[in-house]
Amino acid sequence: MAVVGHPLWLWVPGDAAMSSRVTGYGITITLDARRTSTTFAMGDGKSVTCARMTPYSAGVKPGTASPTCGYAYSWPSLPDGTYRVTASSRWVVDWTALGFSGAIPVTMTGARDLPVGELHALNVAR
Repeated sequence: MAVVGHPLWLWVPGDAAMSSRVTGYGITITLDARRTSTTFAMGDGKSVTCARMTPYSAGVKPGTASPTCGYAYSWPSLPDGTYRVTASSRWVVDWTALGFSGAIPVTMTGARDLPVGELHALNVAR
């Protein structure tokens, strides 16, 4: 569960760049793909676009904001119980084959439901 007002780290797992080269029948095709940015639609009507992302790790002190891509919810996910968070990553795939070359834009999208709640404290004096 994410907590209202608490920093939430946003990232997409996997490499931000990859390459492939295939040769067959005397033809070599080279592909170089790189993620240029990712937009997170946070489910509350707001979105965050990031060119770089830092994965959260166990060594990070709780309450620390992401140095590259983060968000903090203002309201809990009531009455439905969750926000639908959608990540859309934009990639550019550069290709070469037979002396030709070009670039192909590609968008990959994934989504998850994220419950967002509030933390309350009660101070009882004795």
